[in-house]
Order: sequence, then structure tokens, then C-alpha cells
Amino acid sequence: MEEFRQFDKKIRILAANSVGRDRKIPLGIGGSNNERIRLQELIGSEDTRLVSEIHQGIGRLNGDANEQERSFGELLKFLQEQKSLLAATPSIWPVRGWVTSEFGIRDNPFGSGTEFHKGIDIATRLGREIQASADGLVIDVAHRSDDGNIVKIDHGYGVISSYAHLSKFAVKQGMRVKRGDVIGFVGDTGRSTGAHLHYAVYVNHVPVNPRKYLK
Repeated sequence: MEEFRQFDKKIRILAANSVGRDRKIPLGIGGSNNERIRLQELIGSEDTRLVSEIHQGIGRLNGDANEQERSFGELLKFLQEQKSLLAATPSIWPVRGWVTSEFGIRDNPFGSGTEFHKGIDIATRLGREIQASADGLVIDVAHRSDDGNIVKIDHGYGVISSYAHLSKFAVKQGMRVKRGDVIGFVGDTGRSTGAHLHYAVYVNHVPVNPRKYLK
């Protein structure tokens, strides 16, 4: 702000000099012609210096403005990326119910020994709506022997969510969905002991605990 004030002062000085020269003000008679010529030269030199300084100042201000614009542009890009990342984060529960099997090592429900459970099982009533946990592209709608009817959504950033054992589908492959859109209905298809949703999240094709993202 101090720099702006200094430029304003210089501009006003220059404007005052110009107005002074334009006015026809009676001057006292006397003194040599050489002194008057020298005074005019000094005034002209001062004006030139002020104009030069003002141009330099404007140049610096333009540079600062360009830098500020670039900075704002980078900030806007960052915020847009963060908004996109937030929309792609699977942060809502896909269905209401209760978790009957957690992510990780568990007892095999169909035999002896243990197995690694790649998601969480959410028990609920048959036919309940299942929602997409984040924005994304439906990349798989299929039936498989173990998973039964399954839907997979690619959310970008290497994140994929998977919904298995559905009774029926509400989307098709290639569709774009928003967080909260209905993608199917709870079922008991595939290798299952009852109506539930097997919900899984993968990051760069590696299964991660969905609870890390759920609100």
C-alpha cells in the first residue's frame, strides 16, 4: 500500500506540473534568458524521471498482479482437485444394517480354518436399497459363483468399491453414478449364509478396510 501511495503522489506532482505549464500565468519580468532556459530544462528532466519511475512502478505492479493471478490459479486448481478427491472418497455406508463380519483374518464360515476377508459384511433385510458410496464409473455388473451378483465402481485416484451378493441390479456397466445413487438391492446370491451386503474397497487393487473411509 505504501508503494501505491508513493506512485499516487508522483502522479499528482507530474499532473500539477503539466497543469502549471498549460496555464497562462503572468510572470515577473527580469533575469537572464539563460536562467529561464536552464529552469525549463530542469523541469523537463524532472518530469522525464517521474514518468520513468511511474512506468517502472507500473511494470512491477503488473508483475505482482500476474504473480498473484498465477497463485490464485494454482489455489483454484488445488481446491478443485480436493473437491474431486472428496467426491471420489467412498465415505458413506452403502446400506443400513449391522456388521456381522469385519475386514481381515476371520474364521471360515463355510469350513475349518481361517481366511482373509477383503471387506465387511453388512446384514440387513432382503431387498433393501444399496447406495454408491462415492461418485464414479460403474465398471462391472456381473454374476459370479462366490460373489453372486456384484457391482464394482471406479472412483478414480486408484479407488474401487465393490458390492456383492445383490438380489438385483439398478445400474449397468458404463453408467456414471453419484454418491447416494441406488445401484442395486440386498440379496443372498452366491456363496452366502443369508441376506447381506459384502462391501469392499480397493486402493490400487489392494483391499483396504472400508471403515477407514466410512463416516
